[in-house]
Amino acid sequence: MGTLSDKVRERMRQQAAAVREGLQGSGGRTAPMFDLTGKNALVQAGGSFFARLLPRWDIAQKFVLKDGKWEQNPQYEDDFIFFVALEHWWDDASGKPNRVWCPRSHDEAAPCPLCEAAEELLGSADQDDRQQGKRIGARRSFLFNAVVGRTGKRQMTPEGHPDIRVLPVANTLFASICSFMTGDSDDEDAAAFARGDISDPRDGYDLMITRPAKQNDRWKADCAPQSSPLCAPNDPAWGDWMTRLVDLPEMVRRETKTYEVLYQQYFGEAPPAAAEAPSASPTPAAGWGEAQQQPPTGGPAPAPPSGSDPWASAFAGSPSVAPPAPAPGPAARPRRPSGRP
Repeated sequence: MGTLSDKVRERMRQQAAAVREGLQGSGGRTAPMFDLTGKNALVQAGGSFFARLLPRWDIAQKFVLKDGKWEQNPQYEDDFIFFVALEHWWDDASGKPNRVWCPRSHDEAAPCPLCEAAEELLGSADQDDRQQGKRIGARRSFLFNAVVGRTGKRQMTPEGHPDIRVLPVANTLFASICSFMTGDSDDEDAAAFARGDISDPRDGYDLMITRPAKQNDRWKADCAPQSSPLCAPNDPAWGDWMTRLVDLPEMVRRETKTYEVLYQQYFGEAPPAAAEAPSASPTPAAGWGEAQQQPPTGGPAPAPPSGSDPWASAFAGSPSVAPPAPAPGPAARPRRPSGRP
C-alpha cells in the first residue's frame, strides 16, 4: 500500500476539516477535462462511473535510476496530488452558464472584477442582489489528474494512449477522498482503514463516483476494498503515461484571464479608464512577498490624501481651495452582468 508522509497527511486532514466546516455552515481550456455536468457530462443524474486518481504531475522526478534500478529520489518533496483552484460561475443574458478561473487561485491579493462585484452585491439591501452575489462568488474546485474505468478496462484515446484528463471535484467529493486516504482524525476505527496514497500506480485504489439523482443531493464516492495496479506491468500503451499528466497549477495559470478581459466578459463593457495613473508603485498587500503586482489598468483613480487639494497641481501658485462637494444622490444599485436587470 502506498504511504503518505506525516506532513501531507496532516495537511490533507486540515484541508478536509475546513471543507466539512464550510459544508455545514467552461471555456479557455488548455488541457482535457472530464465534465461532470452539462451536455457533455461524463455521467447522467443518478449514474456512476469508475475512476482512478493519478499521482502528482511531477511524479517522474520522484524516482532516479541508480545502478540499473529505480530508487526514490531523496531530493523529491512529497506534496498534494491535487491543486485547489477558485472559479466563478454566472449566467449571461441568454441564460447560458459561464465559468472562469479566479485570478486569486494563485495570489489571494490579485484584483478580480467578479470578486469585487460579488462583494458589492452581497452588501446590497436587495435580496436578489445578494442571491446574485452568492451565485458569482469564488468557489473552490479540487483538481486531480484521473483516468476513467477499472483496472484492465481504463478508458483510452483513439490513438491507444491512456485518456488522462483533469477531474474537478467539489467539496463533498474532496472530503470523501481525504477520508479514504487519511481516515477521519476524530474516528479511530475509520483511521484504521485509511488506504494511504490511493493514487499509487503499483497498489492504489479505484473509486466509484455517483452523481446525485436530484438537484439538492450531493455527489458520493466509494473506494474499492482491495488495491490494484494502475495498469498491467510493461503494457506498452502505458509506457509514457507520466509524461501525459497535466501540470495543474500551470494549467490554471495559463487559462486565467486578465482583469480587463474578465470585466468585459462579465459586464459586457471595458472597465472605466482611470483619471490619472498613480505616480508611485502601490504598497503590496501583506503576504505578496516578491510577487508584487501593479493594480489593473482601468481601475478607479486613488483618492487624494485627507486635507490635500487635488486642484493645486493644475494651478501652481494659486491658493489651496478645494472644489465644493457635490450634493449626495441616491445610492447606486450594484452592477449586474450586461443584459441582466
